[in-house]
Amino acid sequence: MPGPGAAHLAAQARAPHALDHLGRVVVPVALRRRLGWGPGTALMMRIDGARLIVERFRGLCVFCGSDDDDGGTLLGQTVCPACRAALRRTVTARGAAAPAHQ
Repeated sequence: MPGPGAAHLAAQARAPHALDHLGRVVVPVALRRRLGWGPGTALMMRIDGARLIVERFRGLCVFCGSDDDDGGTLLGQTVCPACRAALRRTVTARGAAAPAHQ
């Protein structure tokens, strides 16, 4: 069996994978390894036109609950781009008025 080279991964991605009677489909091991997906990896799904997009679930924003995830975290928590921008503005505004810590 060939290793997970580019041609092998492309073939795995194009090969048909049938749904079972419960609606499940197996993601081939070569693809899971390439993506770093293992047992317990949380996935999210969304529809884009006629496509089903499956991607790693990173979490919901701890401030607004948005799932707009671009991989941003703060102290190990998911924070969406809008909330990170708001935090940055708040910290900048307070930083100008707050005394320096000693």
